[in-house]
Amino acid sequence: MGIRGLFRLSNQIVVTVLLGAAIFVVAYRTLCTPIDTLAVVDASTRVLLVGRVRSAPDPSDDPQVAYLLEDPTGHVWCVTAQGAPATGALLLVWARADRDQRNRPLCVEQRRFGTF
Repeated sequence: MGIRGLFRLSNQIVVTVLLGAAIFVVAYRTLCTPIDTLAVVDASTRVLLVGRVRSAPDPSDDPQVAYLLEDPTGHVWCVTAQGAPATGALLLVWARADRDQRNRPLCVEQRRFGTF
């Protein structure tokens, strides 16, 4: 494999990475709910969130905990009965939108997939 072969291979790698990134962006924009839109979503609406855990309590015996999930558009508290995820974990969360006592958005987690 000469210089031309390496050049052709590098071009194929760049095109593949760009195509993969484009597919990821389109899938994220069409399937996931940005956190900043939860303020206008009706309560009990099912949402799909992708984000990183910014703050989570220390693991304890109480499985009912809340953690702070953030994405590039904002952050929201998620209540879970599965136990706290690790801080810094990247999660895919299926949840139900809800409000707290101060009428701020929060999510009640139904399922989650992570860390990757």
